[in-house]
Amino acid sequence: MMIDVLRRETGEDGGDEPSVTAFGGAEDIGSLARSHGGDVDLEVSGTVRPLSAAAGHAAYRITQEAITNALKHCGGPVSVRIAYREEEVELSIENTLCGGARPGPPGGGFGVPGMRERAEFLGGRITVGPAGDGVWRVCAVLPAPVGAGR
Repeated sequence: MMIDVLRRETGEDGGDEPSVTAFGGAEDIGSLARSHGGDVDLEVSGTVRPLSAAAGHAAYRITQEAITNALKHCGGPVSVRIAYREEEVELSIENTLCGGARPGPPGGGFGVPGMRERAEFLGGRITVGPAGDGVWRVCAVLPAPVGAGR
């Protein structure tokens, strides 16, 4: 099912769906982080460059879901790191582990399975869980070769 959603969002189904950029791309992650005020810290390393529409959208949505989950379940602060490399982009979203879930709005999204499907659809990988150093970490690595942007 999620693959069908991704195909519609990227136009791979031949339909007239809006382009991926209408939904947010990697270039919008800074705005996403700022929209949460001081609860989200953003660090970017490497040479920032345009990603393919599909990779940019996946990066945005994975980051969005990870921030939402962190704030919903444990509160801030949340650290978002984006590392641009020669053949990939790595997203690392971390927050301090907490003792229990905080009440929040009812879920309705695809959560961790959706993040995993987005990454794998592009040939990437994702790990989600305790990092052993007192933090919860979502780490996604998406293929993003130089020159593959829009």
